[in-house]
Amino acid sequence: MKMKILNLLKGVDDAIFDNVGPIRVLYVIRNTIGYQCLIPLIRKTMGDDGFHVAITLEHDGCFEFSDDEESQNIKRKHFIKTERALYKKWHYVFFTDQTGLYFRRNATLVHTSHGPCIGNADSTSPSRGYWEKSVFDSNKSLIFCDGKAREMLIQNNMERKNRCFLTTGFAKADGIVNLQLSSVERNKIYENFKLRPDFKNVVIFSHWTPKSLLSNFNAEDLEQLCVKFPEYNFIAMGHQLLWENHDGSDRKNGLFDELKELESKQVNFSFTPKLKETIELLKIADFFIGDNSSFYIEACLVNKPIYFYDHPEFNFSMPEVGSLYKAASVSFSNPLELLNRFSLNENEPDLYERNRKEVVDHFLYKPGLATDYMIESLKEMGRVSGPESRSWSKVVEYCRKERGRLK
Repeated sequence: MKMKILNLLKGVDDAIFDNVGPIRVLYVIRNTIGYQCLIPLIRKTMGDDGFHVAITLEHDGCFEFSDDEESQNIKRKHFIKTERALYKKWHYVFFTDQTGLYFRRNATLVHTSHGPCIGNADSTSPSRGYWEKSVFDSNKSLIFCDGKAREMLIQNNMERKNRCFLTTGFAKADGIVNLQLSSVERNKIYENFKLRPDFKNVVIFSHWTPKSLLSNFNAEDLEQLCVKFPEYNFIAMGHQLLWENHDGSDRKNGLFDELKELESKQVNFSFTPKLKETIELLKIADFFIGDNSSFYIEACLVNKPIYFYDHPEFNFSMPEVGSLYKAASVSFSNPLELLNRFSLNENEPDLYERNRKEVVDHFLYKPGLATDYMIESLKEMGRVSGPESRSWSKVVEYCRKERGRLK
């Protein structure tokens, strides 16, 4: 009886909010990477009177807003406590990660990824990777896919009839494609990252897992690069889980201190952990050195040469993804190979440009247009309080129509 009354009240709640007022959107932030992926949508909906926007955290302490003006303005105007968010009414709740939150009122729970790649994990990882668990082992009801790779995967795993998916592209990639830097802005980036002007830049990226680049290279290995190639600026970043635990607390990592020391020793080395935004580095990079991280896709977007760390015992969970990665880059498996192969870059023609485009085409739908398409889709679907609401048919019909249009 209690459940019947509760469901009746939820139905009345849906009937009111699905017919009156703005589209109510909540963004759930779990970490810095997730925030980077959601910020294009946050900006777009904040500036549209058709939306009521709020931001909350997966749990206390998992994320901190930066001190810059935009972040503090977003926090001041749109942030609400998690406990309060769970009881308020939303039409769409966006996630980029797994969640343990339970919303008391009906809502459409939307999953949009925190990285554009799928199949790049080690084959020894569990059969379902993080993205699959975030989607299939949850009550997410609307899945935004970055491109055809994820679309093909989800088509074969539609385990619930009250779940819809839509291929939208990756909103974060829009900034990479569309950003144009003036000379003043470029100089400012050099200054912010303490880089020598008029030198080429090499961005070093890394996943956080045991077979990743920075889990196997040490500060001395990177110092050899700096010494042998003084004509380059080397900028090391790395996945935030190299430097932080999942709860946001600092991870005790000896490499962190070693790289900070290297930064003080070598004028052409910069260490930038826990970056809030990576777009600026993408735009000034002339070369990349990295591994199986999904950041590889973003490096392909800016279409600059990539040196790929091919760990001898690493096998991609999807072999076709491994083939794409390796075909679009120069591989190395140890520090000495990297030193030798990087030294060839000045005299070696770029043979991988077309292959980098194949990587982008495999993972991303319409780079540069994803944010607008997602917002347009929300407006077309309108006020929908999830699969339990009478308005859910609008989501089903819209997704069906759009999938048909893409075929």
